[in-house]
Amino acid sequence: MEKNRVPILLLFFCFLVGIHFSSERWNREKQLRENGMIMHYNFSVPISVNEAITPRLPMENESAHHEEKEVSAGTKSPVLVPSAFLMSEVTNEEKSGHKDSSVVPRNESSWMFGPAPFVAYMNNEYCALQRNGTRRAEQLIVYQKKGTTGMAGQMAGVCDVLLLGVLHDRPVQIVAPALPRHFFSFPLANFTYHRKLRHSLHFNPYSSNPSLKRSFAHVINYSWEGRYAGIHRETNFSAAYPGNLLVISMHQFAGEVLKLPSAQRKLHALGVTRSAAHRLDELSWYRLCVQNVFRPSAYVMEVARPYLERMEGRTVVGVHARMGNHNGKWHESTVFLRMGNVAKQVPKIHAALKKDPESRVFLSTDSDKVEALFKREFGDSLVIVDSLPRMHVGKSSANEAGVMRSFVDLYLLGQCNVLYLTPRSGFSHIGLAMNRKNPVVVYM
Repeated sequence: MEKNRVPILLLFFCFLVGIHFSSERWNREKQLRENGMIMHYNFSVPISVNEAITPRLPMENESAHHEEKEVSAGTKSPVLVPSAFLMSEVTNEEKSGHKDSSVVPRNESSWMFGPAPFVAYMNNEYCALQRNGTRRAEQLIVYQKKGTTGMAGQMAGVCDVLLLGVLHDRPVQIVAPALPRHFFSFPLANFTYHRKLRHSLHFNPYSSNPSLKRSFAHVINYSWEGRYAGIHRETNFSAAYPGNLLVISMHQFAGEVLKLPSAQRKLHALGVTRSAAHRLDELSWYRLCVQNVFRPSAYVMEVARPYLERMEGRTVVGVHARMGNHNGKWHESTVFLRMGNVAKQVPKIHAALKKDPESRVFLSTDSDKVEALFKREFGDSLVIVDSLPRMHVGKSSANEAGVMRSFVDLYLLGQCNVLYLTPRSGFSHIGLAMNRKNPVVVYM
């Protein structure tokens, strides 16, 4: 009897230990889910980092289940975050409704803005080239973000590579963690580059940036100091880069490409410019690109709508104050603006509000100090996306709420009639490119 009791006690002890560790793991995963940091994936097919977090939107006859989540301290009204984003699962098509675009190539919208001949070319010819080329995975040009470049830098990088694709009849894909597919209605099929994801409880889709160099026959690791064929000098692009090409960058280079005579000739032939004598400049290309490629999805518009309603039908003065150094929320060595640069614009903005009391001031900034100044000065006339956290979305700590705020800020800068911008800021540059209102522009 005593001999039988020992194994029974051992089994009971093992059972209790198992419960303890299962409970600890469950609590840990629960904490990670609450922080939006845990995902579950099916690794039977290659998927892109962006598509791994794409939820299926509810159909008209379905109810969307939401989970209230406070995303920043002091927020008066919590942001409703679909629970699918807190814990995403990519399974097979029958279970999830998700159709991987590597299997079903599609574009979710069309090219809408720009000269009519170029719009027709993009929709009728380039989109077909994109679908067929990405399906075969041949002659790809893939953009990958470099370093800690944030959302605006990644948008510019995508536009740089798309310019190469248009000029040389090559399909384009992107690896840009701050540009998740569910934020946008891309006009190009299979726009996100597909790769298998490593299983990890700590995987963060908004900052994951794997090394892809070994997967490509040719790599341009772009830097300001370098000189590259097809970017800085004329070349037979297909001969210089046969097969798939990876472009890794954190600095804009469309301006360099547009200096090439062959680039201007091709753009004129496609109807981008009206005469051969006219040269397309960098800002004009970025306007053409970002207004077509980065149109917000219905999901993003739900977040932006309350701010748009406050601005609708009114004159809006938009301010992007990128401070840097010790006045920004995150530390960096570069000083973009000083408080004095911003403070001396305040009387000018007050003067504009006196002319039209119904006007609004929209502020986007990396600085709590600037935000506090504008709240004191403009009170209820101020529009600011303060229901979402301010963060550097190019760093490893980026999350969906911070990425959402970054894009909504850019989108709202595009709705302003007057813009006060930061010199040398890529965010200001892309915010201006988003704007189709022909705004008055003042650099602080």
